[in-house]
Amino acid sequence: MKSTPYILPLVTAQATRGATEAATGPAVSPVAQWFATAVLGIGVCVLVAWAFIRLRNPRKLLLAGAPGRPNRLTPLHIVALTLAYLLIGSVCGVLAAALLGGGADESSGSTPALLTAGLMTDFVLAAVVLIVAARTFRHGIARGLGLTGRRWFVDTVRAGVAILAVFPVCVALLMLAQWLLPEWLHHRHDVLRFLSREAMLGWKALAVFTAVIAAPIAEELLFRGMVQSALVSLLGGRWRAVLVCSALFAAMHLGVSPGEGRVVGWENLPPLFALSVVLGYNYERTGRLWAPMVIHSLFNGINITVQLLSG
Repeated sequence: MKSTPYILPLVTAQATRGATEAATGPAVSPVAQWFATAVLGIGVCVLVAWAFIRLRNPRKLLLAGAPGRPNRLTPLHIVALTLAYLLIGSVCGVLAAALLGGGADESSGSTPALLTAGLMTDFVLAAVVLIVAARTFRHGIARGLGLTGRRWFVDTVRAGVAILAVFPVCVALLMLAQWLLPEWLHHRHDVLRFLSREAMLGWKALAVFTAVIAAPIAEELLFRGMVQSALVSLLGGRWRAVLVCSALFAAMHLGVSPGEGRVVGWENLPPLFALSVVLGYNYERTGRLWAPMVIHSLFNGINITVQLLSG
């Protein structure tokens, strides 16, 4: 089955020198290494402080008193939106290839057609999700789904703390998975592969915009806004919904890439699962999508920054 050429969240593979070249590409430059090390060092401190505070007062960690999101979502909605996610990506991929010509370049792992298809998919998917959400959430898109800028500053600060805390966890899980899994299961993310080669500045800008802005918005609308909201009612618990949604989120990233056979390698599933748990937790705690979207965007942005600093 042909999967979507959607531009998906990046992985932390470039953050460490010890990862295999099959997964991470060449060793990062000193500047990129300094940046990644600084983020990791600060992240460890933030993670320890956050864990200490939360363990002293676990009520919030258990999501007690978290805001509700009354809706009429059913398992059919999840199945339909998942199929739409794949179908939209496939159709946009065909359209982009027809408009721009050519398929994926195996040496780059990504092409202008693939990037264009990703951006098209993000816009169409977001539109479909918003149409469904307007009909299924009792309080509409803003109060129900949580697509609102209310308390955006507080949620932005929350997102900054969250990404710093989860980033070292993602790197640790990635390194462990790379050590445990055979190299033939590794695969460096297509967008990172594209940014590592010489290409027109406009296409690189499109890759950055799609990964840092468009993809986080579309994916959080789908996975957190719709799938996780539906699972809360279906599974009868917020943490159950967060964990199941996170497993789906990670699994959906093993899409088919024309050049290499997949978008991300199997070693990236544990860090993507951990990232998704943080995204889901923050959505439940706030009832708003701003924090998950910003966390998602910062995660992608850190990986792209490391890649660009590496030249």
